[in-house]
Amino acid sequence: MLSTVEVMVSKIFPAGFGWQGASCVAEDLGFSATDMSFFLTTGAGDFLGVATGHTLYYSLKKAVTGDKDINITYEFHTGLLLGSAAFCSGTVWQPIVNFAQMQGMGFNSSALLTLGVCGGAFFGGLRLFRVLYSPIMEGVEPTSYDNLKNDFALSVSIGAATACFVGTDV
Repeated sequence: MLSTVEVMVSKIFPAGFGWQGASCVAEDLGFSATDMSFFLTTGAGDFLGVATGHTLYYSLKKAVTGDKDINITYEFHTGLLLGSAAFCSGTVWQPIVNFAQMQGMGFNSSALLTLGVCGGAFFGGLRLFRVLYSPIMEGVEPTSYDNLKNDFALSVSIGAATACFVGTDV
């Protein structure tokens, strides 16, 4: 249960705040929820929320607990990896929801479609950025069968979280 709470506090909530905050910025800049500029801006907000939330959480955890096993450089690298994957899922969320609305899909089918597309985008982003980052960031493991399974499980969870946010879009 502790691990679930850590993920919610360090990544899920900051991702939502980052995405929503970026959507407000995008609207203030005159971008419509159907514009590529809006999609990329919200993806960037998702990236910033996850990367910052993860790094800040582990920095605070180390400061409070004094846990010498927490390596902030590694956690920063992990935050960049997870944030980069969140950019992918955060960028595709609005166009998928727009598509579902255009098709007249109800909540359940829209949520299922969003789960699959956003979860797939997050997974693809994790695997791609793991390949790109692991040679230059010591905190990012190179691809392996073990982290393939973990990346997939995390991606299903992220897809499910993004599916729940379909309920916020009238």
